[in-house]
Amino acid sequence: MNRDVVKNLKEDINFSIFNVGGLIVKRGQLGSVQNIPTSDLADGVYCIILRDLKGNIMETRKLVKLK
Repeated sequence: MNRDVVKNLKEDINFSIFNVGGLIVKRGQLGSVQNIPTSDLADGVYCIILRDLKGNIMETRKLVKLK
C-alpha cells in the first residue's frame, strides 16, 4: 500500500526528498494542508527536508518506504 507523508502547515513550504546517497529524488512546494506523494518512490530509506519560503529548515524527517 502506498501512503503519503502528511504535514499540517500554517504556511507554504518547500520540500526535498533525498535518497541515502544524498541525491534529490523529489522536490516541490506545499500549501497549508497537502500530502507529499511517495507512491512513485522505490522502496528504501529517504530524508525529507521541509523549508520555509525563505530557505530556512523547519523540519527534517526520515522516511522508510515499503510496499
